[in-house]
Amino acid sequence: MNGSLLSTVVSLVSGTLSFLLDVSLLVVALTIVRKRRADAGVLIAASAGVQLVSTISIRIAYAVMESMGSSSFREVAALIQLGGTFANAVAVILLILGIVKLADGAPENRSTY
Repeated sequence: MNGSLLSTVVSLVSGTLSFLLDVSLLVVALTIVRKRRADAGVLIAASAGVQLVSTISIRIAYAVMESMGSSSFREVAALIQLGGTFANAVAVILLILGIVKLADGAPENRSTY
């Protein structure tokens, strides 16, 4: 197996796994968590949504960059990485806020649906 094929397979597996985990968190936030605490469910769903958009956007950006054969590959890759890191930070902050809301457990904040 040559390096390019191995890189493609690893990227496909990694991207698919990230996508499935992001979708799983989104589904859990919008179903299970939202029923118990709507405010926490919204934050956790937003976290999953940011991660999902980031995962898809980064894969598309790298694919476009590779197809264009950019001469400034490293600079563009660094910008993509920086954007992904920023999106990941936002997603983790939202997830932390959602977990804190969920752990609060105050009955007056519970959802009725």
